[in-house]
Amino acid sequence: MKQLAQGGCVFFIGAIAAWRALQIPPSAHNEVWSGLMPSLIAGGLFIVGGTLFVLGICHREYRSIIPWYRSLSLSINPRLIGLMLLGVMYYFTMMQFGYLLSTAIAAPCCLALYGVSRPSLILGGGVVVPVLFHIVFFEMLGVYPPIGEMFDLLLWSGHY
Repeated sequence: MKQLAQGGCVFFIGAIAAWRALQIPPSAHNEVWSGLMPSLIAGGLFIVGGTLFVLGICHREYRSIIPWYRSLSLSINPRLIGLMLLGVMYYFTMMQFGYLLSTAIAAPCCLALYGVSRPSLILGGGVVVPVLFHIVFFEMLGVYPPIGEMFDLLLWSGHY
C-alpha cells in the first residue's frame, strides 16, 4: 500500500512537471529548447512513478520475477530531503540574488550534504561550479539565467 501511494505521488508530480515543461515556449532558430531538461526530468519522474504504482498493484508473487524489484529502496533518506530543501532554497535565492551568488552558496552546501569534509574542496566547489555552469550554459548553450530582483553579481560586474 505504501509503494502504491508513493508511486502515485511521484507519477502525479511527474505529470504536472511534464505539463508545465511543455508550456515552455520554443526557442529561436538553431537554439537548444530551454524546456529540454525539465521535460526529460519530468518524463523520468512520470515513468518511475508509474512503474512504482504498477508494482504496488501487482501481487507479491509477481514481484519476485522482476529482477530489479529488490533494488528499489523507498525509505526516506535524510540527504534526499536535504537536497530537496536545498533545491527549493536555491530557486528562491536565485530569484532574489541571481545565479552567481546563489550557485556559489548552494554548491558547497550540496558538497557538504553529501559527505565532502575537506574545507578546500567545499570552498573550491563554490568557485568551480559557478564558473563551470557559466561556461556550459551561457557560453556554449546560450541559455541565460534569471536576473535577481534584489541584487545580481552578473549585473554588478558588467557581464549582462
